Amino acid sequence: MARPDPEAVAARHRGYQRRGAVAAVVLVLMIASVVLPHVAVLEATVVPGRSLLPASNFFLNAQAGAEGFAGGTSIGAVALALNTTYMGLALQQIGLLLAVVSAWGLILEDVGRWIAAWRSPPA
Repeated sequence: MARPDPEAVAARHRGYQRRGAVAAVVLVLMIASVVLPHVAVLEATVVPGRSLLPASNFFLNAQAGAEGFAGGTSIGAVALALNTTYMGLALQQIGLLLAVVSAWGLILEDVGRWIAAWRSPPA
């Protein structure tokens, strides 16, 4: 039985530590993107919160003709602003889901070899 080279073992261990640190930073940033405050309407009487999901819920359910938006330029302009804001928040949610699904690539050591082995038939 061949013993592994101590330098190779140390290099592999450093690689795990580096990838683990990067994955931890990415995880913290993803959690922060959900929890930290986002856009909100100051005149809203019921403020569910300003984090990603409550803010998205507010803009999804907001009506352009509601009393709170009576001071807007027009109902069409208010509707465009509400829809644009909601689409931005929804795209952030989609990006966050894609980041969660693909973040495993930061942790794995040989993603390229694994994908190449998966795509090519065995010899």
